[in-house]
Amino acid sequence: MSYQDNIIVDKGHPAFRTSRFIDSEGNPTSQLHDLGNPKKKEGILWNTFQTLNKLENTIWLPPLGESIFGRPIEGVTYLAMLYWKVVAPPPPRHLWLFENLDHDRVTQSRGAKEYPERLKEISGHLDYWKDLAREGILNTYMEGCMENPLELDLVMDSPSFMIAIIGRNSEDIFTEETWDRERDEISKVIDLGLELTQGRKILYVLLVSDRESHDPPKAYDELLPRYRSEMGFLKQRLPHRTDAELERLQGRIDRTTWSHLTDILISCGNSYPLGKRKFISNLHEYLLKNNLV
Repeated sequence: MSYQDNIIVDKGHPAFRTSRFIDSEGNPTSQLHDLGNPKKKEGILWNTFQTLNKLENTIWLPPLGESIFGRPIEGVTYLAMLYWKVVAPPPPRHLWLFENLDHDRVTQSRGAKEYPERLKEISGHLDYWKDLAREGILNTYMEGCMENPLELDLVMDSPSFMIAIIGRNSEDIFTEETWDRERDEISKVIDLGLELTQGRKILYVLLVSDRESHDPPKAYDELLPRYRSEMGFLKQRLPHRTDAELERLQGRIDRTTWSHLTDILISCGNSYPLGKRKFISNLHEYLLKNNLV
């Protein structure tokens, strides 16, 4: 089965010929196999948001914002869909780790238990690693790097706002990092989103999943509501961020389902010409086939 069998829009897009999907010897990577698997998030993410990308956002963005975040998001002339963008942790994040090596979040982490000698090595040359972090040149290949970059599922970027998307189907989120037992995927996406926006534009964080809740619950079922409504929890999980940065996120962290996104498009359908409506019906059929509506 080709990955294209699971793609309903832009099957031949150049993104599928990058190193993420094709290795240096020309062989398909595991990510390309995931793209072709209807149970994985990659194909669902691409099909849904590339469908949105084919439609004028001035029509679907306002109701999307209103129905999910409780406020309309005005359409823009330029909206980039940046899939699988890799972003490194910001210098203040590394500095917080270096300055809190004796914090329970670090001492009780998986890394501290599995690699105690590495923690001692970092502690013994702490000023050196702090200097590299401040200069923004600490990277994942260095002994002192305590957190790796993250591949964001999707960034919807415009001159005035950015929406960081966490896409899920059967998958859950990770709930800890190697060197921080309280660094879950939602907090990391928020952190990297703040780093990308730098206070110059509004940041929204949206988790899209197969259903509104699960039994037993997924980790994100329990964590997302806390990030959405508990400022104290948000500040606890992102201690290196200022109160002002985090308070700007109030009302801008939420979740929805693939089905709800399609319902928004269907409700807007009559505003598009017949040729564009076909994109909406194709997406609905795809999600229906995969038990997502």
